[in-house]
Formats: sequence, structure tokens, C-alpha cells
Amino acid sequence: MSAETAAPTARPASSRMAAVNDMARLLRVLFEVEREFLRTVTTLIYRVGEPELKYLLCQHAWESAGHARFLRERGRELSSFGSSETVRESVKKIFTEAVGTNAQDALVLTAGFYQVLKPALLSAYRHYLKVTDPLADWPSKKLVEEFIADEERHLREIAPYLLQPRQVPDLLERVQLRR
Repeated sequence: MSAETAAPTARPASSRMAAVNDMARLLRVLFEVEREFLRTVTTLIYRVGEPELKYLLCQHAWESAGHARFLRERGRELSSFGSSETVRESVKKIFTEAVGTNAQDALVLTAGFYQVLKPALLSAYRHYLKVTDPLADWPSKKLVEEFIADEERHLREIAPYLLQPRQVPDLLERVQLRR
């Protein structure tokens, strides 16, 4: 057999295990982000005025809880995921800062969640699909594909409630008038 037609050599078991561990750690980060979204977005519900927006935030929180639960259950099948449900302080800090204070405009904070944090989560889910082995990690792949569809829908559903770029000057004017 020539070098060109030689059968491909299998990757060593340690290399395959390292890839599994990397994917488990990435799933862990996704779990922590979903968990923190749930913890913090619920503080916006009572601050926004429109009942339809309150309902939508509740629905998205419920779906994020489902995402976190499924990620945790899948992660428990992978040793590198870890067994605790704690979230790293670095992740908590991002979401705690995003939720702001009660004195801040709830719509601005909601925009921060949905125009910064949720797109970053969506990007992380897409990255996961690019780097995971679609056959070896089929269960996670299927979950993440569903989560991507949910996150894209969340962004579409929330868009009518958020400030559009053309409204920002109006908001700045209102804020200056309050001072």
C-alpha cells in the first residue's frame, strides 16, 4: 500500500478523551450562562411596565431554565462537566452588572440582555456546533440545535419592545431632561 492510499490511523484514546473533556467544559459554560440568565432576568420582570413584555420575559426565563436543566443532565453523563451546580464568580459578575439597579431604566437593562448577552449565548451555541463531533456528540448536538432555534426566536420576539437605534437620541434627550 502506498502512503497515499494507506488507511487512516485512529487517533489515540487520550486525544479523543481530551476532545470529549473540552466539549464537556464548553457545555458547562453554556449551562452556567443559561443558569445566570434565569437568575437575573427574573429581576427585570417586575420592573418592566408592559404586561406583554412581562409575559415574554417569563416565557424566556422558563425556556432558559429548560436549557440549563437539559445541559446539566447531559453534562452529568460527562465526567469533565463537574457535579456541582455552582456558577463561577466571573460569570455571575457579568449578569449581576447587566441587571443593574432598580433606579435604572428597565428597558435599557432588558436591551442589554437581549442585544448583548443573548446574542453572545447564541454565538456560543453556534460555536459549539462547529467544534463538536456531530456523531460522537449527537445528543448534545440535537439539544444545542433546539436551543439555537429558541434563542433566535427570543431575539425576534423581544425586538418590538426594545429601543431601536433611531430611538436612542430620544432616550438620551429624556434622560437629560430628568436631571
